[in-house]
Amino acid sequence: MKLDILVVSYHAKKELAQTLASIALFSAPGYRLTVHDNTARNYPLTWLWNSFVSRRRRDFVALANSDVVLGPGWDTEAVTLLESDKKIGNVSPASNCPAHKSLSPIPEPNEHSL
Repeated sequence: MKLDILVVSYHAKKELAQTLASIALFSAPGYRLTVHDNTARNYPLTWLWNSFVSRRRRDFVALANSDVVLGPGWDTEAVTLLESDKKIGNVSPASNCPAHKSLSPIPEPNEHSL
């Protein structure tokens, strides 16, 4: 996989464990994972992201929060989409289980939504 993954954690040990487990379970082999615990220094998140992106070793970068739980194919789908059109600069997932009760789940894609 041509992917560098950065996970920034801030006072989130329990959530971080779930995130790392989902990365291990559902990521294609060959990625490079960097985990930064921002608790001690509390660097600005954008500074951390920019610093990481400038030092990347792979073609693509995934910036993940420490409370995200990834699913099967998350990385290959993102890379496939990014490679499909050089005008695409980034892709982002959407949750099918919103925490806010007033939001409804995102419907599954169909031929009209693609």
